[in-house]
Amino acid sequence: MPNVCVFGDSIAWGSWDPVGGGWAGRLREAGCTRQTDHCNPRTGDYTAVLNCSVNGNKIADLLARFDGEASARDAAAIVLAIGLNDVPHDGYSGTTPEAFELAYGDLIARAKNYANDIVAVTPINVDESRSEHDYRNTDIAILVEVIARCAADADLPVVNVFGLMTPDDLHPDGLHPGAQGHEKLFRAIGPVLFGLPSLND
Repeated sequence: MPNVCVFGDSIAWGSWDPVGGGWAGRLREAGCTRQTDHCNPRTGDYTAVLNCSVNGNKIADLLARFDGEASARDAAAIVLAIGLNDVPHDGYSGTTPEAFELAYGDLIARAKNYANDIVAVTPINVDESRSEHDYRNTDIAILVEVIARCAADADLPVVNVFGLMTPDDLHPDGLHPGAQGHEKLFRAIGPVLFGLPSLND
């Protein structure tokens, strides 16, 4: 039974999705369902997806807790889905792209100590027309590029979900996906995750 750990923020945690528990919750269900390719009905082996995401986390918050949580879970694969809260918002000036790149590189290096496979997932785009938040897609796009560059330098698969969301997918507040948006994220991330060598040995 291989373990997968998802480390991220409120979107990875599954906010605003009472239907499937977010995209990570859908990954967990897929990994545990005998009718899918991710569970062996003869042996009962399945992929256990453990959601280690925390609402509001920035990359510094994740780094502060990462080693303790990752070392306790014996993961075959780790999914990194962090960065949205590092852009300027709600009076927070943001993590500079340079600081974020150093921190993300550190995060990847640490993740390699605990898992054979690592997947990087970029932040999503937001609906800027909503008054509930002041996140801006131009700021998010900068960190998306940083994540893609770090992943390429480390030879990691990256799932770029920036631009995937429509306003209807972000119906709750223009920032967090609802069930429809999380289903889209699951369909983008799932094939990459479940295709990893460490989950198919």
